[in-house]
Amino acid sequence: MEEKFVQKTVILDPEKGSGKIKVEKLWELIEEHPYKEAIYEALDIEKIKNEFICIDFIDTVYEKIKSYNEKYKRYSILAQVKDINVHQEEKLVEGQLENNIIFQFEEYVDVDEIKYDMKAIAKYDSKNTYFDEYSMTKFANYLFDKRQSRLVNYNLQHFKNLARNSEEFNKHRSYRLVENDGEFFLRGITSTKYCEYGVDCKFQWR
Repeated sequence: MEEKFVQKTVILDPEKGSGKIKVEKLWELIEEHPYKEAIYEALDIEKIKNEFICIDFIDTVYEKIKSYNEKYKRYSILAQVKDINVHQEEKLVEGQLENNIIFQFEEYVDVDEIKYDMKAIAKYDSKNTYFDEYSMTKFANYLFDKRQSRLVNYNLQHFKNLARNSEEFNKHRSYRLVENDGEFFLRGITSTKYCEYGVDCKFQWR
């Protein structure tokens, strides 16, 4: 079973690359970036698109980044506390037991469209970021380790009930997702004012 989110070493072989790449080709890496047109105009790409950028291994790195861009789609959604459930899910995958923390979005906003019922597997520090809001990260992780996620949900339901009746508790957050083969992964949680300039996303904040 291949782990999707682990750090891997990429071998840079000088004999397999030219160390140069056309501006026009490199530009393909930000085809879906929300600031693409503004960058294109600011750098006057039309005039320099056939020029070469010469940096050691740049063509090798380009191919690797392009392959990840094609395999993994990255974007953000908006959601409110009152519309989120978190639970533990165990399933057998290729003979191995996977134990995942699942974020279930009952309602969320994708760009400007309201959507319903999506689940995402927590990755990186997203789970801890979520529970830090309630100062219960250590407690929640302890319960998850003991397979007692129902007690985590019991506490979260209390905060959800408060959020339904008070904006003070109903925090709006941006949830940064990765999609691969129709499966969603939650890689981070940020303020709605945060804009990740270096990563493709479906929307921008003004």
